[in-house]
Amino acid sequence: MALAVAGRLRDGGWEVCLTREGDEEVALPRRVEIARHFGADVFLSLHHNATAWGDRDLNRSEAYYQVGREGTDAERLAHLVVNELDAVLGLGRLVLPAYAYHVLRENPLCAIIGEASHISNPDEAARLAQPERIQAEAEAYARALFRWAGGEGSCAPWHDSDWDAATLPHEHPRILLDPDGGYPDEPEPDGYSAATCAVVGELTARLVRQGIVVRCTRPAGEAVSVADRVRRAYAFAPDATITVSFDRKACPLARIPGSSRAYSRWPSSQYLAQVLAESCTQILETPAGEALPGSDWLTMHGAPTFAACRISPYSWYKDIKIDVSRLANSLQVGVYKYLNINIL
Repeated sequence: MALAVAGRLRDGGWEVCLTREGDEEVALPRRVEIARHFGADVFLSLHHNATAWGDRDLNRSEAYYQVGREGTDAERLAHLVVNELDAVLGLGRLVLPAYAYHVLRENPLCAIIGEASHISNPDEAARLAQPERIQAEAEAYARALFRWAGGEGSCAPWHDSDWDAATLPHEHPRILLDPDGGYPDEPEPDGYSAATCAVVGELTARLVRQGIVVRCTRPAGEAVSVADRVRRAYAFAPDATITVSFDRKACPLARIPGSSRAYSRWPSSQYLAQVLAESCTQILETPAGEALPGSDWLTMHGAPTFAACRISPYSWYKDIKIDVSRLANSLQVGVYKYLNINIL
């Protein structure tokens, strides 16, 4: 696909440099170095996505830009890319700010990552074996780049004064709580979003009484995109971010049925995951607490700026009864241990 994009751009009079032209390994820092040495105006990293949890049905077009570059040419190009891909492929589109990707984070250029489709989807994998599918994706990328160079597309800088870290006291610990669910256009079980919001609301009240500065990514009843949750996390500049959830599908990494599970991506977050899983086991009397690797958007793209994990005290099931007070108590104990606050 990269060769096809390059050919289309050269036909349009562009100078193009590829970080590699064959099946070879090129280190991430080297890719950025090549682009800078070439004097590129734009850096486009081409991918086909795959789901970490083995959800073979998922298939959509995505683009990522570096968090903190809202309203810049990078975000504008990301939106143009997914719009063109969706127009051709009809898979749906998603644009997200990211932190964990080296070719974005360590790159001074206008840089994005494009994920045209999911190769982990069997039907899509079969289509990607056809040259015409690759060519269609390449044409979409080229059109997006031509429109970007022509000044098309716009995106206003994201800002919300309520999330401005400069307006908040820094002498106390800062925790960002993210109630899972409440994503625009994403189906979820009845009562799920309300349950996570109820637990977060009770936990917030308990932590505030201890002098902890707390923000929540969304109030009850409000739908907030993954992108805005990441933006709010970075605007708040927390010491830790905790997504409160209930596993809605079997976790292939779990070793013990019925365990309380906390998911983290980076070493700086593993202790937070461990103490939350242990506190849930202690208070809720689940079979065990497991700290597991995870790739949720906030858990993946928080570190190393702040610790981030997702806690699932237990799994969601039909007719589940939520004990909000007990759940909040179990998480409170974990947060106190993480912050080294004595529990009287």
